[in-house]
Amino acid sequence: MPNEKINEIEYCISIGKYHQALELLNSIEKEKSLSNEEYLSKQYVEIFILLDKGEFQEGCDLADEMIKNCKMQKNSLREIDAIIAKTENSNCLGLFEESLKLIEEAELILKNLKN
Repeated sequence: MPNEKINEIEYCISIGKYHQALELLNSIEKEKSLSNEEYLSKQYVEIFILLDKGEFQEGCDLADEMIKNCKMQKNSLREIDAIIAKTENSNCLGLFEESLKLIEEAELILKNLKN
């Protein structure tokens, strides 16, 4: 994907324009298969769209799938993104203990990246 499209998608995500980011990713997907990184970005965007729609359990389920994909690809930074997304959905479901465990898991990943 050209750098300008990557930058545009990342910008849309950073300001919470998830639908616009998803449209960009879908337009790329029509032209070619998404790379692993693009696919993870698409999952991330879809999780936050579900959060915005109030579909918190679906958001948690998709976050679990993204976490699994990140682990398989050894993509720790995107795994942290997925954990954050799951934490937000879990909080909305009132699953505060699970959210705390997720935060600890993300902290551990960050510590391991430092070493």
